[in-house]
Amino acid sequence: SLASLSSGDAQESLDGVLRNRDAPELARLLDSVEQLTKMMDRLSAPTASAALPVPPSSEHRRAARAAYLRFLNELEAVEAAVLGPKARPLAETRWWVPLLLRWRYYVCSFFSWG
Repeated sequence: SLASLSSGDAQESLDGVLRNRDAPELARLLDSVEQLTKMMDRLSAPTASAALPVPPSSEHRRAARAAYLRFLNELEAVEAAVLGPKARPLAETRWWVPLLLRWRYYVCSFFSWG
């Protein structure tokens, strides 16, 4: 399951690191990634009553688009914090790169899915 991206104690630890290292942009991005992975898992889960996959309803598609838009907005905020005109100093954001590289599979999957 994609929702296992960050769960349990690892999730609490990562949240703590993001808060303690003053990285609200990454904390919001992580939250949007988690919400989107949970939604993708729900939408892709087979239903017990259907022999064939059932397409998501209009309501579910709207919710998925809203979650995806939030993800894109949070990703844009991280980009602005690193590369924008008011970017943070590299010394503050250098540690973000390895974390973002770990998330790249999920991020790329979202772009493909979106």
